[in-house]
Order: sequence, then structure tokens, then C-alpha cells
Amino acid sequence: MNEEDDFDEAYLDELDRQFETNIDAITDCALSLLTRRKASPKLIRFFEWFARWSHKTINGEGNPDYPTWLSQLTSMSKSIKTKRDAAAPMARIAVMISDLINDISYIGADQQHVDRSLEILGLLKNLSEETSQDNV
Repeated sequence: MNEEDDFDEAYLDELDRQFETNIDAITDCALSLLTRRKASPKLIRFFEWFARWSHKTINGEGNPDYPTWLSQLTSMSKSIKTKRDAAAPMARIAVMISDLINDISYIGADQQHVDRSLEILGLLKNLSEETSQDNV
């Protein structure tokens, strides 16, 4: 390994760390929002299923393997897209999350994925602020 390979590996490790940090924050924010907003059962199931990845409860004993988990997440997202609540902010965010996770599953996380995860996190934070103001 040369110095350039070390730099590339360190850069990719940092992108992975940033992405995982963003996914953890997305999960926490989304689950918190679901407790404060009226959400459809489909959305609740989607975000609870998504949280399994962030909480590292896939590929373990009694838990789904990654391909099964991803297939179910994608299926739930497609169902959300076709329902009447598809225009709801949380539904749009669910679809964005599913698209992002599907994308990284094939090519791994890179800068665009970190940026997209930050965009999703920003949308969730804005929605959280709106929800807080509505509840005042």
C-alpha cells in the first residue's frame, strides 16, 4: 500500500463514519417525530423497520438478513408511494430514505450519499420544528 491508498482508505472511512452518524440522527429524529405527529400505520412500520439497520438489529439471530431487510424496506416504500398519503412530508422522506439505502447497497457510501443523508436530516429537523411550533 502506498501513501495515496492510505489517503483514499482514510477518506472512505471518514465518509462511512459521516454517513452512519447521519443515519443514526435520521433514525432518532424520525422516530421522535412519529410520537408527536399523526402518522399512518404504514409510515410507522416503515420507520420502525428502517431503525433496525441503524440500531444494528439485522443479520443477527432472530433478525432478518440484509437482503431480506432491504427488500421489505423497498416494498414498504413502494406501497407508501402509491397511497393517498404519498404527498405527506414523512411519506416523501420515507421514499427518499429507501432510495438512498438502495443506492448505497450497490455502490457503497460516497460524498453524494453523505450529502443526501444531510438533506434528509435537514428535512426531518425542519418538520420537527414545525411540529413543535404547532404543539405550542
